[in-house]
Amino acid sequence: MSGISFDVEYDLAVIGGGAAGKSAALTAAKGGLNVVILEKMSEAMGSAQHAEGACAFESSEQKAREGGDVHMPTKEEGFREYMRYSHYRANAPIVSMFVKNSAEAIEMLREVGVEFEKVISYLPDMPEELASMHIPKGMGMRCQELLQKAVRDAGVDIFVNTPVEHLILDNGAVVGVIAKDSDGNEIQIGAKAVIIATGGYGCNKELMKKYNYIGGDSSVWATIPPEMGVKNTGDGFALAEEAGGVINGGGVVQLFAGGIGKLPGSESGAAGTQPCLWVNQGGERFINEDIATKGTFAGTALAGQKDSIAYGILDQDMIEYLQNVGSDTSFGAFLQMHKPMTHLLDELEQDMAAGQAWKADSMEELVNQIGLPKEVFLETVETYNRACDRGIDEEFYKEPRFMKAIRRAPFYAIRIAPDYPTTCGGIMVNEKLQVLNREHQPIAGLFATGNDASGLYGDTYTMTVPGSTNGFAHTSGMVAAKYILSVLKSE
Repeated sequence: MSGISFDVEYDLAVIGGGAAGKSAALTAAKGGLNVVILEKMSEAMGSAQHAEGACAFESSEQKAREGGDVHMPTKEEGFREYMRYSHYRANAPIVSMFVKNSAEAIEMLREVGVEFEKVISYLPDMPEELASMHIPKGMGMRCQELLQKAVRDAGVDIFVNTPVEHLILDNGAVVGVIAKDSDGNEIQIGAKAVIIATGGYGCNKELMKKYNYIGGDSSVWATIPPEMGVKNTGDGFALAEEAGGVINGGGVVQLFAGGIGKLPGSESGAAGTQPCLWVNQGGERFINEDIATKGTFAGTALAGQKDSIAYGILDQDMIEYLQNVGSDTSFGAFLQMHKPMTHLLDELEQDMAAGQAWKADSMEELVNQIGLPKEVFLETVETYNRACDRGIDEEFYKEPRFMKAIRRAPFYAIRIAPDYPTTCGGIMVNEKLQVLNREHQPIAGLFATGNDASGLYGDTYTMTVPGSTNGFAHTSGMVAAKYILSVLKSE
């Protein structure tokens, strides 16, 4: 090393204290390394605190449930589904790494006290979906709390309110980081290895516009707000590029459909994104609305509309159905199928006051309030109602069970758009999670994990393998740390 002076030195510096960062830190510390986590937020929790569960294959939890009504997927089935869904755009060595090690990540979580209540598939209207989602008691929040305690107990130093601003390089190798402490003082931290685990760029509107594969107006897409303890702004991308790393496959966004600015579980947002009638800003239908039952497909369809905006049109019959029976779609624990919506009218009143929903006694009055092309909209509604009466959608072949005419006043319109909890990938890595340069060669000392690492997906989140984001975060952090341990112990 060429005479670099550090304020403090560690074996491993982990940038980010979410699922990937803490999994890496715990694995490394248990292996005997001196580890630090540098977290820019006030808590080392990350977006995984809002996750439901984690994906894995052939775990002890799945094996305990074999022979029941739900088929538990094998590693081979998981591998093949990631590759099939991505049209083989996913990186096969990385997919293989994940499916082979995911069960060990579940054991790591069990060892810190996580109790898994069930292993499920996610969307009942997607029979091809794998039962890969491991749901813990207390969901993501409890899981991250237990993991953080285990990390501290293992002797890992955790510094919050300490953003990393630069990497330190020596002859092309990463040998440390430059961070700012909670008082704003610059500190130089030496490290034999550095792991980027900053959670992607979901809170960075400029990077969303630059990278997302889907197109559309991503400025209206809703994500987890910073006040919920998440501020993933692509810091890891900038750090990797600073060291010669490549952003490759950074455009995968975990899209869903929801109300403007609404979080998962919003009843008014869920009402607007039911498999009812959807119209775009031209007042026309644009899709078979039964995709509302298929998660990310709905978000993708909405993203392609003008300004990424559409409108869910409901009548009083549909409102009463949602109040008494509940949603025909599911978003896991956030939105449970056929659970009565007891707060729907209150939420709709708030949305109407905010100009995101409208109510009228006639379709003519409704379209005038929204401001859509009147004649086109009225013809769209009439054509749709005739199709509902026949039970056949000759335009987009919507499932007959969702063909419900809209005739009973009052009528409602709810503005809808894509929403997303996170982005998935970006920095080019190999199966050891080493960051690669433009020649596809590893950058010595630098690793990327979780939502910062590319390779698991094609151009969209793999909806048929639920829990992938969180499962990959825990697994990739663990795998990166195990490789670092093997290298450092061999020196």
